[in-house]
Amino acid sequence: MKYLLLIISFITLSLQQVSAQEKGDEKVSDAYAYGYITSLNDSVVYLTEIAPLPTVTIKKNGFLVSRASYTAQLKAFATALGISHPTCAIIYDRKKKNLEKTFVKMTNKLQKKNRYFIKAISAQEFTFKELEEYTGE
Repeated sequence: MKYLLLIISFITLSLQQVSAQEKGDEKVSDAYAYGYITSLNDSVVYLTEIAPLPTVTIKKNGFLVSRASYTAQLKAFATALGISHPTCAIIYDRKKKNLEKTFVKMTNKLQKKNRYFIKAISAQEFTFKELEEYTGE
């Protein structure tokens, strides 16, 4: 039940990131993201540093195109760390300042519960690769 609450709160935070965008076609712009890794078998939550996602496409409704590919990169990294059955997600925003607020809010929520250990993943350990150079390994 406690994991269900964590997942629900995580989804709520992710949905808050999707803000209303201007009307028009898909846009190619810079964005920022951080990764979230957890396993229902473990009390450790892994958070990557906020990193730029250069030249990404964000639809007019606010969704990041190919976000599943970025999540797959994170899942491959988690599997290489030996995390069994990882659940991975990326949280993104066009503005780094907004993303930093979300990052702090999520970290505080996780720390407040005192059930989770937060492990930071540095930029030297993991960075999101551009989709053209990502091969799925």
